[in-house]
Amino acid sequence: MSLIIISDDNKTYHHMKRITNFLSPFEHTSLIVLYVLIVLALFISGWYGLGLLFAEPGAFYALYIILFLFAGALLGAYLWVLITLPKGLAVEFDIIKNRIASGEISTVKDFSDELSRFLVKFFTFFRFDVVVAIVKVKGFQTSVFPVESSLPGIDVENLSLKSQKQEDVIYIGRVKYENQTLNGYLVPIWFGTDWLGYFCVLTDAKLYGMFKLILKNFEDQYIDDQLMHVLHRDNISEVRKLCSSLDAFSTRINKANFNSVTAFQDDLLKLLLRETGCRAGYIKSVFVNDSSQIGLPDPVPNKIALPEHNKTIHTGLEEWPLASVKWITTDEPLAVVVLLDASYEIISRAGSMLESCLVVKIGQQFTSLEHNLGLERLNRLK
Repeated sequence: MSLIIISDDNKTYHHMKRITNFLSPFEHTSLIVLYVLIVLALFISGWYGLGLLFAEPGAFYALYIILFLFAGALLGAYLWVLITLPKGLAVEFDIIKNRIASGEISTVKDFSDELSRFLVKFFTFFRFDVVVAIVKVKGFQTSVFPVESSLPGIDVENLSLKSQKQEDVIYIGRVKYENQTLNGYLVPIWFGTDWLGYFCVLTDAKLYGMFKLILKNFEDQYIDDQLMHVLHRDNISEVRKLCSSLDAFSTRINKANFNSVTAFQDDLLKLLLRETGCRAGYIKSVFVNDSSQIGLPDPVPNKIALPEHNKTIHTGLEEWPLASVKWITTDEPLAVVVLLDASYEIISRAGSMLESCLVVKIGQQFTSLEHNLGLERLNRLK
Protein backbone atom coordinates (compact mmCIF):
# COMPACT_ATOMS: atom_id res chain seq x y z
CA MET A 1 0.00 0.00 0.00
CA SER A 2 1.22 3.55 -0.66
CA LEU A 3 -0.05 6.86 0.62
CA ILE A 4 -0.69 9.56 -1.96
CA ILE A 5 -1.27 13.09 -0.68
CA ILE A 6 -3.07 15.47 -3.00
CA SER A 7 -3.39 19.16 -2.16
CA ASP A 8 -6.34 21.05 -3.58
CA ASP A 9 -7.57 24.47 -2.37
CA ASN A 10 -5.71 24.03 0.93
CA LYS A 11 -7.36 20.66 1.48
CA THR A 12 -5.34 17.53 1.81
CA TYR A 13 -6.72 14.25 0.63
CA HIS A 14 -5.26 10.90 1.58
CA HIS A 15 -5.83 8.24 -0.97
CA MET A 16 -4.75 4.66 -0.44
CA LYS A 17 -3.77 2.85 -3.61
CA ARG A 18 -3.02 -0.80 -3.91
CA ILE A 19 0.52 -1.24 -5.16
CA THR A 20 0.91 -4.83 -6.13
CA ASN A 21 2.76 -6.59 -8.89
CA PHE A 22 0.61 -9.67 -8.37
CA LEU A 23 3.50 -12.13 -8.25
CA SER A 24 7.24 -11.67 -7.84
CA PRO A 25 9.67 -13.75 -9.97
CA PHE A 26 10.21 -16.06 -6.99
CA GLU A 27 6.46 -16.47 -6.60
CA HIS A 28 6.17 -17.18 -10.35
CA THR A 29 8.64 -20.04 -10.07
CA SER A 30 7.13 -21.31 -6.84
CA LEU A 31 3.67 -21.37 -8.35
CA ILE A 32 4.84 -23.33 -11.40
CA VAL A 33 6.66 -25.86 -9.22
CA LEU A 34 3.63 -26.17 -6.96
CA TYR A 35 1.37 -26.67 -9.95
CA VAL A 36 3.60 -29.44 -11.35
CA LEU A 37 3.78 -31.20 -7.98
CA ILE A 38 0.01 -31.02 -7.47
CA VAL A 39 -0.65 -32.30 -10.99
CA LEU A 40 1.75 -35.23 -10.50
CA ALA A 41 0.24 -36.03 -7.11
CA LEU A 42 -3.28 -35.98 -8.50
CA PHE A 43 -2.31 -38.05 -11.51
CA ILE A 44 -0.58 -40.72 -9.39
CA SER A 45 -3.45 -40.75 -6.89
CA GLY A 46 -6.02 -41.16 -9.65
CA TRP A 47 -4.00 -43.86 -11.36
CA TYR A 48 -3.62 -45.75 -8.08
CA GLY A 49 -7.33 -45.29 -7.30
CA LEU A 50 -8.40 -46.79 -10.62
CA GLY A 51 -6.22 -49.81 -9.88
CA LEU A 52 -8.00 -50.30 -6.58
CA LEU A 53 -11.49 -49.86 -8.01
CA PHE A 54 -11.16 -52.06 -11.07
CA ALA A 55 -9.44 -55.40 -11.42
CA GLU A 56 -8.54 -54.68 -15.06
CA PRO A 57 -8.72 -50.88 -15.52
CA GLY A 58 -6.93 -50.82 -18.89
CA ALA A 59 -9.67 -48.99 -20.81
CA PHE A 60 -10.26 -46.64 -17.90
CA TYR A 61 -6.57 -45.77 -17.83
CA ALA A 62 -6.77 -44.54 -21.42
CA LEU A 63 -9.88 -42.46 -20.70
CA TYR A 64 -8.33 -41.17 -17.48
CA ILE A 65 -5.17 -40.02 -19.30
CA ILE A 66 -7.20 -38.19 -21.96
CA LEU A 67 -9.43 -36.42 -19.42
CA PHE A 68 -6.51 -35.59 -17.16
CA LEU A 69 -4.49 -34.11 -20.01
CA PHE A 70 -7.48 -32.02 -21.09
CA ALA A 71 -8.15 -30.72 -17.57
CA GLY A 72 -4.45 -30.13 -16.96
CA ALA A 73 -4.11 -28.18 -20.20
CA LEU A 74 -7.06 -25.91 -19.33
CA LEU A 75 -5.81 -25.27 -15.82
CA GLY A 76 -2.26 -24.77 -17.08
CA ALA A 77 -3.39 -22.25 -19.70
CA TYR A 78 -5.33 -20.31 -17.07
CA LEU A 79 -2.36 -20.38 -14.71
CA TRP A 80 0.04 -19.30 -17.45
CA VAL A 81 -2.10 -16.27 -18.21
CA LEU A 82 -2.03 -15.24 -14.54
CA ILE A 83 1.74 -15.63 -14.40
CA THR A 84 2.74 -13.93 -17.66
CA LEU A 85 0.05 -11.26 -18.03
CA PRO A 86 1.23 -8.73 -15.39
CA LYS A 87 4.83 -8.73 -16.56
CA GLY A 88 3.84 -8.50 -20.22
CA LEU A 89 1.42 -5.69 -19.37
CA ALA A 90 4.18 -3.66 -17.73
CA VAL A 91 6.54 -4.15 -20.69
CA GLU A 92 3.98 -3.32 -23.38
CA PHE A 93 2.44 -0.31 -21.64
CA ASP A 94 5.90 1.09 -21.01
CA ILE A 95 5.97 1.93 -24.73
CA ILE A 96 2.92 4.17 -24.27
CA LYS A 97 4.44 5.76 -21.16
CA ASN A 98 7.57 6.62 -23.13
CA ARG A 99 5.50 8.18 -25.89
CA ILE A 100 3.68 10.31 -23.31
CA ALA A 101 7.00 11.38 -21.76
CA SER A 102 8.41 12.31 -25.16
CA GLY A 103 5.32 14.35 -26.05
CA GLU A 104 4.30 12.09 -28.93
CA ILE A 105 1.05 11.48 -27.06
CA SER A 106 0.18 15.00 -25.92
CA THR A 107 -3.61 15.30 -26.09
CA VAL A 108 -6.43 13.49 -24.34
CA LYS A 109 -7.78 12.32 -27.70
CA ASP A 110 -4.43 10.72 -28.55
CA PHE A 111 -4.31 9.05 -25.14
CA SER A 112 -7.90 7.75 -25.33
CA ASP A 113 -7.40 6.37 -28.83
CA GLU A 114 -4.13 4.72 -27.85
CA LEU A 115 -5.57 3.19 -24.67
CA SER A 116 -8.65 1.76 -26.39
CA ARG A 117 -6.43 0.24 -29.08
CA PHE A 118 -4.02 -1.15 -26.48
CA LEU A 119 -6.81 -2.84 -24.49
CA VAL A 120 -8.01 -4.76 -27.54
CA LYS A 121 -4.58 -5.58 -28.96
CA PHE A 122 -2.97 -6.68 -25.69
CA PHE A 123 -5.71 -8.58 -23.87
CA THR A 124 -6.04 -11.57 -26.20
CA PHE A 125 -5.58 -14.29 -23.61
CA PHE A 126 -7.39 -17.53 -22.90
CA ARG A 127 -10.65 -16.62 -21.12
CA PHE A 128 -9.57 -12.98 -21.17
CA ASP A 129 -10.03 -11.69 -24.71
CA VAL A 130 -11.10 -8.06 -25.08
CA VAL A 131 -13.10 -7.62 -28.28
CA VAL A 132 -14.15 -3.97 -27.92
CA ALA A 133 -12.79 -1.18 -25.71
CA ILE A 134 -14.38 2.15 -24.83
CA VAL A 135 -12.46 5.00 -23.18
CA LYS A 136 -14.15 8.08 -21.77
CA VAL A 137 -12.25 10.97 -20.17
CA LYS A 138 -14.27 13.61 -18.35
CA GLY A 139 -14.87 16.55 -20.62
CA PHE A 140 -13.74 14.84 -23.81
CA GLN A 141 -15.27 12.72 -26.55
CA THR A 142 -15.53 8.96 -26.19
CA SER A 143 -12.99 6.74 -27.96
CA VAL A 144 -14.00 3.29 -29.21
CA PHE A 145 -11.82 0.57 -30.70
CA PRO A 146 -12.37 -0.94 -33.21
CA VAL A 147 -13.34 2.48 -34.52
CA GLU A 148 -16.20 1.21 -36.68
CA SER A 149 -17.81 -0.61 -33.75
CA SER A 150 -21.55 -0.10 -33.40
CA LEU A 151 -22.69 -0.47 -29.79
CA PRO A 152 -26.44 0.18 -29.58
CA GLY A 153 -26.60 -1.44 -26.13
CA ILE A 154 -24.07 0.95 -24.57
CA ASP A 155 -25.21 4.21 -22.95
CA VAL A 156 -22.04 6.29 -22.55
CA GLU A 157 -23.64 8.84 -20.22
CA ASN A 158 -25.07 6.11 -18.00
CA LEU A 159 -21.62 4.51 -17.75
CA SER A 160 -20.23 7.89 -16.68
CA LEU A 161 -22.78 8.13 -13.88
CA LYS A 162 -22.08 4.57 -12.70
CA SER A 163 -18.32 5.03 -12.71
CA GLN A 164 -18.59 8.15 -10.53
CA LYS A 165 -20.21 6.20 -7.70
CA GLN A 166 -17.47 3.67 -6.97
CA GLU A 167 -13.88 2.71 -7.77
CA ASP A 168 -14.22 -1.05 -8.20
CA VAL A 169 -14.73 -2.89 -11.48
CA ILE A 170 -18.43 -3.01 -12.37
CA TYR A 171 -20.05 -5.80 -14.38
CA ILE A 172 -22.57 -4.10 -16.69
CA GLY A 173 -24.07 -7.26 -18.16
CA ARG A 174 -24.16 -8.91 -21.56
CA VAL A 175 -23.92 -6.75 -24.68
CA LYS A 176 -24.80 -7.64 -28.27
CA TYR A 177 -22.00 -6.88 -30.70
CA GLU A 178 -22.35 -7.93 -34.33
CA ASN A 179 -22.95 -11.70 -34.12
CA GLN A 180 -21.55 -12.10 -30.61
CA THR A 181 -22.82 -11.73 -27.08
CA LEU A 182 -20.09 -10.13 -24.99
CA ASN A 183 -19.63 -9.38 -21.31
CA GLY A 184 -19.13 -5.76 -20.31
CA TYR A 185 -16.86 -4.53 -17.52
CA LEU A 186 -16.66 -0.91 -16.46
CA VAL A 187 -13.43 0.30 -14.83
CA PRO A 188 -13.66 3.78 -13.24
CA ILE A 189 -10.56 5.97 -13.45
CA TRP A 190 -9.83 7.89 -10.27
CA PHE A 191 -6.87 9.96 -9.16
CA GLY A 192 -7.13 10.51 -5.44
CA THR A 193 -10.61 11.87 -4.87
CA ASP A 194 -10.98 13.10 -8.46
CA TRP A 195 -13.01 11.13 -10.98
CA LEU A 196 -11.27 11.33 -14.37
CA GLY A 197 -13.45 9.04 -16.47
CA TYR A 198 -13.55 5.32 -17.20
CA PHE A 199 -12.68 2.58 -19.61
CA CYS A 200 -15.00 -0.25 -20.50
CA VAL A 201 -14.05 -3.58 -22.04
CA LEU A 202 -16.28 -6.12 -23.74
CA THR A 203 -14.89 -9.63 -23.39
CA ASP A 204 -15.80 -12.93 -25.00
CA ALA A 205 -15.98 -14.69 -21.62
CA LYS A 206 -17.11 -13.71 -18.16
CA LEU A 207 -14.22 -12.54 -16.01
CA TYR A 208 -13.71 -13.78 -12.48
CA GLY A 209 -11.82 -12.50 -9.43
CA MET A 210 -8.21 -12.50 -10.57
CA PHE A 211 -8.88 -11.10 -14.05
CA LYS A 212 -11.02 -8.30 -12.62
CA LEU A 213 -8.24 -7.55 -10.14
CA ILE A 214 -5.82 -7.29 -13.07
CA LEU A 215 -8.07 -4.68 -14.72
CA LYS A 216 -8.35 -2.72 -11.49
CA ASN A 217 -4.61 -2.91 -10.88
CA PHE A 218 -4.00 -1.78 -14.48
CA GLU A 219 -6.03 1.35 -13.79
CA ASP A 220 -4.33 1.93 -10.43
CA GLN A 221 -0.79 1.33 -11.62
CA TYR A 222 -0.74 2.68 -15.14
CA ILE A 223 -3.76 4.68 -16.28
CA ASP A 224 -4.61 7.35 -13.74
CA ASP A 225 -1.20 8.96 -13.33
CA GLN A 226 -0.43 8.87 -17.05
CA LEU A 227 -3.82 10.42 -17.80
CA MET A 228 -3.07 13.19 -15.31
CA HIS A 229 0.17 13.95 -17.20
CA VAL A 230 -1.72 14.19 -20.48
CA LEU A 231 -4.58 16.24 -18.99
CA HIS A 232 -2.09 18.68 -17.53
CA ARG A 233 -0.24 19.04 -20.81
CA ASP A 234 -3.42 19.32 -22.87
CA ASN A 235 -4.93 21.85 -20.50
CA ILE A 236 -1.75 23.94 -20.46
CA SER A 237 -1.78 24.08 -24.25
CA GLU A 238 -5.39 25.25 -24.41
CA VAL A 239 -5.00 27.69 -21.53
CA ARG A 240 -1.91 29.20 -23.13
CA LYS A 241 -3.84 29.71 -26.35
CA LEU A 242 -6.73 31.35 -24.50
CA CYS A 243 -4.40 33.50 -22.41
CA SER A 244 -2.56 34.58 -25.54
CA SER A 245 -5.86 35.68 -27.10
CA LEU A 246 -6.79 37.53 -23.92
CA ASP A 247 -3.40 39.25 -23.86
CA ALA A 248 -3.96 40.46 -27.42
CA PHE A 249 -7.40 41.59 -26.34
CA SER A 250 -5.88 43.54 -23.43
CA THR A 251 -3.81 45.69 -25.80
CA ARG A 252 -7.05 47.08 -27.20
CA ILE A 253 -7.96 48.31 -23.72
CA ASN A 254 -4.54 49.89 -23.24
CA LYS A 255 -4.93 51.66 -26.58
CA ALA A 256 -8.37 52.92 -25.47
CA ASN A 257 -10.13 51.15 -28.33
CA PHE A 258 -13.24 50.62 -26.23
CA ASN A 259 -15.51 53.56 -25.52
CA SER A 260 -18.13 51.59 -23.62
CA VAL A 261 -18.43 48.58 -21.34
CA THR A 262 -21.05 47.05 -23.62
CA ALA A 263 -18.68 47.02 -26.62
CA PHE A 264 -15.97 45.48 -24.43
CA GLN A 265 -18.32 42.78 -23.12
CA ASP A 266 -19.63 41.98 -26.61
CA ASP A 267 -16.16 41.47 -28.05
CA LEU A 268 -14.96 39.54 -25.00
CA LEU A 269 -17.90 37.18 -25.24
CA LYS A 270 -17.22 36.55 -28.93
CA LEU A 271 -13.62 35.69 -28.08
CA LEU A 272 -14.60 33.28 -25.30
CA LEU A 273 -17.16 31.47 -27.45
CA ARG A 274 -14.67 31.14 -30.27
CA GLU A 275 -11.89 29.76 -28.04
CA THR A 276 -14.04 27.36 -25.99
CA GLY A 277 -16.38 26.11 -28.72
CA CYS A 278 -19.54 26.93 -26.75
CA ARG A 279 -22.60 27.95 -28.77
CA ALA A 280 -24.12 30.63 -26.55
CA GLY A 281 -23.34 32.77 -23.56
CA TYR A 282 -23.68 36.05 -21.75
CA ILE A 283 -21.70 38.42 -19.57
CA LYS A 284 -23.24 40.56 -16.85
CA SER A 285 -21.16 43.18 -15.05
CA VAL A 286 -21.69 45.73 -12.27
CA PHE A 287 -21.01 48.59 -14.68
CA VAL A 288 -24.11 48.34 -16.92
CA ASN A 289 -27.68 47.25 -16.34
CA ASP A 290 -27.94 45.10 -19.45
CA SER A 291 -25.97 41.95 -20.14
CA SER A 292 -24.06 41.18 -23.33
CA GLN A 293 -25.28 37.95 -24.85
CA ILE A 294 -24.84 35.86 -27.97
CA GLY A 295 -27.09 33.07 -29.19
CA LEU A 296 -29.76 33.65 -26.57
CA PRO A 297 -33.22 35.17 -26.92
CA ASP A 298 -34.21 37.78 -24.32
CA PRO A 299 -34.71 37.42 -21.40
CA VAL A 300 -33.07 34.00 -21.04
CA PRO A 301 -30.40 35.07 -18.50
CA ASN A 302 -33.13 36.01 -16.02
CA LYS A 303 -34.48 32.45 -16.17
CA ILE A 304 -31.19 30.89 -15.09
CA ALA A 305 -30.67 30.66 -11.33
CA LEU A 306 -26.96 31.33 -10.91
CA PRO A 307 -25.00 29.69 -8.09
CA GLU A 308 -22.92 31.82 -5.75
CA HIS A 309 -19.66 30.18 -6.83
CA ASN A 310 -18.02 28.91 -10.02
CA LYS A 311 -19.97 25.86 -11.12
CA THR A 312 -21.39 23.84 -14.01
CA ILE A 313 -25.18 23.98 -13.82
CA HIS A 314 -28.26 22.62 -15.57
CA THR A 315 -30.13 25.54 -17.08
CA GLY A 316 -33.46 23.87 -17.70
CA LEU A 317 -33.31 25.13 -21.29
CA GLU A 318 -33.93 22.63 -24.06
CA GLU A 319 -31.35 23.91 -26.55
CA TRP A 320 -28.61 24.78 -24.05
CA PRO A 321 -29.14 22.47 -21.06
CA LEU A 322 -25.65 22.97 -19.56
CA ALA A 323 -23.80 26.11 -18.54
CA SER A 324 -20.42 26.92 -17.03
CA VAL A 325 -20.73 29.81 -14.59
CA LYS A 326 -17.60 31.78 -13.70
CA TRP A 327 -17.50 34.78 -11.38
CA ILE A 328 -14.93 37.52 -11.93
CA THR A 329 -14.00 38.87 -8.52
CA THR A 330 -11.40 41.33 -7.26
CA ASP A 331 -12.42 43.04 -4.01
CA GLU A 332 -16.01 42.08 -4.85
CA PRO A 333 -17.78 40.42 -7.83
CA LEU A 334 -17.26 42.54 -10.96
CA ALA A 335 -18.95 40.31 -13.52
CA VAL A 336 -20.26 36.84 -14.21
CA VAL A 337 -19.55 34.89 -17.39
CA VAL A 338 -22.00 32.17 -18.39
CA LEU A 339 -21.20 29.90 -21.35
CA LEU A 340 -23.90 27.52 -22.58
CA ASP A 341 -23.93 24.42 -24.75
CA ALA A 342 -25.66 21.07 -25.14
CA SER A 343 -22.42 19.07 -24.85
CA TYR A 344 -21.07 18.13 -21.44
CA GLU A 345 -17.64 17.67 -22.98
CA ILE A 346 -17.53 21.21 -24.34
CA ILE A 347 -18.90 22.77 -21.15
CA SER A 348 -16.46 20.85 -18.97
CA ARG A 349 -13.46 21.85 -21.07
CA ALA A 350 -14.65 25.46 -21.22
CA GLY A 351 -14.90 25.54 -17.43
CA SER A 352 -11.41 24.09 -17.07
CA MET A 353 -9.93 26.59 -19.51
CA LEU A 354 -11.61 29.59 -17.91
CA GLU A 355 -10.72 28.47 -14.39
CA SER A 356 -7.04 28.90 -15.08
CA CYS A 357 -6.98 32.44 -16.45
CA LEU A 358 -10.41 34.02 -16.15
CA VAL A 359 -10.01 35.91 -12.87
CA VAL A 360 -6.44 37.06 -13.50
CA LYS A 361 -6.78 38.04 -17.15
CA ILE A 362 -10.39 39.23 -17.42
CA GLY A 363 -10.45 40.64 -13.91
CA GLN A 364 -7.50 42.84 -14.82
CA GLN A 365 -9.22 43.87 -18.04
CA PHE A 366 -12.40 44.96 -16.27
CA THR A 367 -10.32 46.88 -13.72
CA SER A 368 -8.34 48.59 -16.48
CA LEU A 369 -11.52 49.49 -18.33
CA GLU A 370 -13.05 50.82 -15.12
CA HIS A 371 -10.02 53.09 -14.64
CA ASN A 372 -9.77 54.21 -18.29
CA LEU A 373 -13.44 55.11 -18.65
CA GLY A 374 -13.99 56.33 -15.09
CA LEU A 375 -16.79 53.83 -14.60
CA GLU A 376 -19.07 53.64 -11.60
CA ARG A 377 -20.33 50.39 -10.17
CA LEU A 378 -24.06 50.67 -10.62
CA ASN A 379 -25.28 47.58 -8.88
CA ARG A 380 -24.36 44.41 -7.09
CA LEU A 381 -24.44 41.11 -8.92
CA LYS A 382 -26.91 38.56 -7.55
